[in-house]
Amino acid sequence: MIIKGIYRSGNHCVGEDDVGESRCTWNAVHVDGGWQLVHPFLICTPLASRTPADGWKLVESTRQEPPPSNAAVLNNFFFAPKPSEFILFCYPDDSKWQLLEKKVSYQTFVNFPFLRSAFYESGMRLKSESKSTLHSSGGKCLIKIQCPQDTVNQTNMMYELYSSDPEFSCDPELGNIVMCGRNEDTWNVQIQFPEKGEYKLSLFAMLENSWFFWIGIYFLFYLYSQTCLNRTLIKPNTCRNRTISVVPNFFLIILC
Repeated sequence: MIIKGIYRSGNHCVGEDDVGESRCTWNAVHVDGGWQLVHPFLICTPLASRTPADGWKLVESTRQEPPPSNAAVLNNFFFAPKPSEFILFCYPDDSKWQLLEKKVSYQTFVNFPFLRSAFYESGMRLKSESKSTLHSSGGKCLIKIQCPQDTVNQTNMMYELYSSDPEFSCDPELGNIVMCGRNEDTWNVQIQFPEKGEYKLSLFAMLENSWFFWIGIYFLFYLYSQTCLNRTLIKPNTCRNRTISVVPNFFLIILC
């Protein structure tokens, strides 16, 4: 059975209200009395290991180059995945092919955290809010990622932080903007914004010094009024041809 629908590719911009033009097809196959989903094209698509180039300025990074690999390029995640995870990437025109008891609305699909397939295949889980827009206070955002017990001690988290401002500069005496640390089985990624603007955080993981993968992208807004202690309503901000309404606070938008 050929299924038609929408696929949130690596070029998807979180914050868009309509992603209907990102069309693709996949398959549903009937096996052992039940339906399974298969996406042949994505099975043969290499796992991304680098942030897409888009002209943003790299301001801070702990990313290391991945080790060379001669392994076959297959993305097994898209061969009979859990329907509850497949819906994070692909939204069918006919809701019955979600294969879920509780159907997901189009707007919920658009607002899902944009994490890549390797994140789920590795057994990692997002422990902070599971939506694309997160509110924070005090100029900080926190992302919490839980790792499987059998690999947590062999997992290293890395990041790249970008600014949309080509003239961005930060006083080195202020220390790192991003702090990445582990508490038992959970990695805590905290971002403390140095100044107002738009930022992009790209997360990576290295498992056992062999499996390197791109977790996803987070789009970060730090918006405040001139008097930070007496904030006033900020007008809607237009970013990359889309309008996002904001209120007097700080926002983290997951692109990932």
